[in-house]
Amino acid sequence: MKKAQLDIVWFWRITITFMIVLFIYFISIDYLNAKINTGDLEEQILLNNMVSSEDCLAYSRERSYPGIIDIQKLNEERLRKCYDKSNFGFRLILTDLDNSQISKVNILSEEQSNLIDVCQSVKSYTCNKVKLYVLIKDSNKEYPGILILEGFKNDNRI
Repeated sequence: MKKAQLDIVWFWRITITFMIVLFIYFISIDYLNAKINTGDLEEQILLNNMVSSEDCLAYSRERSYPGIIDIQKLNEERLRKCYDKSNFGFRLILTDLDNSQISKVNILSEEQSNLIDVCQSVKSYTCNKVKLYVLIKDSNKEYPGILILEGFKNDNRI
């Protein structure tokens, strides 16, 4: 092979190798900088844990009944024991199927309670709302209802 032909072959090999390296670099940068939004998932998991655990809201008599809310357990003290995190606050609203409010509990810091109603306009906070259909156990009767969790998270804190 002549020297000119050999130089052209090496030029193309180096060019193709350089293009492959650049492709891998840009794909990996895009992958590493991708932001994954898990806000809705976090609230859904929290809500499912609350209605499944007898330490939180689930009705229990000899055993736990997931999905059935004991209305006597729906208070701030019990919910703070169940889940309390400094950068995350939430509001639980229990309604019947006609959207008439039965009960409402806030697990919020003082700053969060001032901002939760306008949290969509505050850029440092993330707000999510999750609904779950449940059965409500009140005294001796059970009736269907909706448990709404409004999550409020400060993204600037860890």
